[in-house]
Amino acid sequence: MADDGERIIEVFKKFDTNSDGVISKEELTTLLTALGPDMFTGESLETLLAAMDSNNDGKVQYAEFVHWLTTEEAEVSQVWEVAMPGKDLPKGPLARLDAIIGMSPHLSGNLTYMEARKALEKGEEDSAYLLSDKLLLQLESDASRIDAAFMRFDYSGTGFLDRSEVAAMFQYLGFPDPSEDDEVKTLIKKLDSNGTGNVEKEEFKHFVEEFGGLDALFARRRERALRDRTSSASASSTSLSTLSREEIQVHMLAAGIEPEAQAYWELVLPQSEIENVYLLTDCQKQAVSNIRRIAKVNHQQHLPALQRRVAALGFKDMDLWTTLSWVRDFAPLIVHIHFDKMCKFLLEDTHYRSQFETGSSCGLNNREVRQRWERDLFQGAYDGCKDFERPKYGVLNVHNDYRGVVRAKQYGDCYMVLRDARLRTTFSPEDSANLKAERLACLDYYAHVLHEYTDDELRETLKVATTGKLGSSDAILAKGLKYKEAQYHGEVAFARHVERLVLPKVDKYTGREADIKKVCEKNGWEWCWMEEEKARREAMEAEDASDEKMIAWKAKLKAMAERPSEDVKVPEGFCVKGCGKPVADGLTKNGNPYKTCCRGCALGFGHDLRCGLKDGERPPCKMGCGMLAAPGKTSRGRPLDTCCRGCAKGGEHDVRCTKDPSE
Repeated sequence: MADDGERIIEVFKKFDTNSDGVISKEELTTLLTALGPDMFTGESLETLLAAMDSNNDGKVQYAEFVHWLTTEEAEVSQVWEVAMPGKDLPKGPLARLDAIIGMSPHLSGNLTYMEARKALEKGEEDSAYLLSDKLLLQLESDASRIDAAFMRFDYSGTGFLDRSEVAAMFQYLGFPDPSEDDEVKTLIKKLDSNGTGNVEKEEFKHFVEEFGGLDALFARRRERALRDRTSSASASSTSLSTLSREEIQVHMLAAGIEPEAQAYWELVLPQSEIENVYLLTDCQKQAVSNIRRIAKVNHQQHLPALQRRVAALGFKDMDLWTTLSWVRDFAPLIVHIHFDKMCKFLLEDTHYRSQFETGSSCGLNNREVRQRWERDLFQGAYDGCKDFERPKYGVLNVHNDYRGVVRAKQYGDCYMVLRDARLRTTFSPEDSANLKAERLACLDYYAHVLHEYTDDELRETLKVATTGKLGSSDAILAKGLKYKEAQYHGEVAFARHVERLVLPKVDKYTGREADIKKVCEKNGWEWCWMEEEKARREAMEAEDASDEKMIAWKAKLKAMAERPSEDVKVPEGFCVKGCGKPVADGLTKNGNPYKTCCRGCALGFGHDLRCGLKDGERPPCKMGCGMLAAPGKTSRGRPLDTCCRGCAKGGEHDVRCTKDPSE
């Protein structure tokens, strides 16, 4: 059964149609019916469902699904053949390989494919057949990831990418702005092979395949995530490459990271970031899972109000999506320290430790009070745990300030930049003392915390995210402990989870360069003075603006050819994002039915102001004035989202604001 592990998780995801991490009774019925319409009667189906659902919660968890399959080994092949397309492939290994490559030509350069061809040359047909099966798994995995990527770029939920969405996709992936680059503009026209002015999913799929797969397409996005990493730090990272993908995914599920979120993180984060979730202990996974579950609900509830605030500050919805992406993907995670006080500790110890282990703190040093705080924050997940397992605390450098977070200087005038911690970090809008779990967030469910920012804090965050420039943490409210705290779950090992040390060039440190170098050499860190850090980040901004690697990317795009491929089926009438809501009423500006419930859901950030409205109903004015949006549509066929032109421009309500459209 060990050989079936990867198959099982692929089958599980295939039938978990709404990607919520469980299989509902309805989803399972579809699976069993596909196995054979006459295989189960109503009574036997209920009996089987009861046997699968061991905890009687009405849903089949992944562990329950695995248990069912592994107790009846014959069922695995049956379920596999129903879920995956392999049963329709030719039986001979060579013909089977050719058929798979025919479905996805970019796999011809795949290592597994080349190994299969070599096995055939040696006459090892059994090995070639097994390798072709592995290649089929990769094909299925790519199909689901391509679908997820397409939906991420289909911001309006129309089922195709219009010109603005294609431009946004290129920008997201790191290409030049098409409006400023004639070569990219020409390539975009070539991408639209049928000349409709839009990129259909079939065209997008071929675009991805000819590029070499999603991993190649998202490489620049991952490069940006990796850009700060030094060769010495990377070399010192502990490899978890012996872990199977299935093992890592199961541990991510235990930490509350659902399959759809897993697919995204696999595209944009280095593998080491994902693998570090595996290192979390049970209590740490439970803490992260608790916060993710609560934060998802709060994020959704606060997103409409946050949209109104962003609009009132003079920014657009796309600026908000960009800001949430900045927080999710790139905002630095740091820990402020007093280097002069910690030098000996940094040399002698291997881990950054909480006050439960050290007995010291720059804040409240009271064990019992801290235990109560963490019980409230993480819903008792750390009750009875070891001191080493408790979270460590730092800050989110959301304003990309080269000085760190100036309001957190009480914890130290220097700071360490962390890596491989994004998926296991939770956040609060201020110091977490006496806060409840409802005030916490995670990187992909952050709207409710962002909504707690003051106008100055929010404005600065929007500016940093949309311009890519350095910002100033002076925008954070000076009164009170309003820095944006981060809680790091799991270990913070100096050699694996810290990549650089940044210090102010002041007298107490300029004479200790030998000590600084000794600490950094021992732990494999880079280090610099704050002014040097400023110059380094500004240089990275310049590199983004004129990247020589762009030539190679353009060459790949030039070589692409377009051809249609089969579309991916989704449940009819429901949002393709898997949220469970019906699609929006009405048609797009091009006359096509909507594929999502709302624009916010299409972007992957939750339900927006218009979600759930029937055709003709009006949402509140997005400027937050309290009026309903005006009836009618824009010149582009979109429903109006402000009450009047005056309000839309940030001024006073105009004379027609309260009038009936029939007047």
